[in-house]
Amino acid sequence: MDERLLLKYNSARLNLLIATALTVLNCLLIVLGINWSFFFSLASPQLLIALAPILSQAYMIGAYVLAAVIIAALVLCYVNSKDVSKYKWLIVASIILVLDSIFSLYLLLTAFDLFGFLVLYCIFDLIILAFILRGVFAGAKLQRIDETMGAEPYENPDDNKNE
Repeated sequence: MDERLLLKYNSARLNLLIATALTVLNCLLIVLGINWSFFFSLASPQLLIALAPILSQAYMIGAYVLAAVIIAALVLCYVNSKDVSKYKWLIVASIILVLDSIFSLYLLLTAFDLFGFLVLYCIFDLIILAFILRGVFAGAKLQRIDETMGAEPYENPDDNKNE
């Protein structure tokens, strides 16, 4: 049973990494002026990057900084969740995804010309969130197992290959 839980936890971390990487890639595509994006990513950093050039100087810098902070927070969540005992970092990533979904839903209700675009992002936010929450529950169960058995916390064997 522990192997299955560890697999779910690692799957959640991998999905977080993929979503973060695709978000960064989408932001770069926007900056380069390429009209293409991947949906398994967060919408808010992309919208901030896309809207930044039409804002005043102060708001433009703020939009870029906020997009970078969101992406940096996701990277921080991924890196710090390496050890299963720190599964709470996946909870932080879940909160970021929920906030992104709320932002997307708000825009969905107010900006009808972005309807199809935002519906897809909301659906993919929910899919990513489901993967991460599955990892959170697996991490919590593994933590409880470790506490009852008095064992050392599980470390992710995939991350220790380079050591």
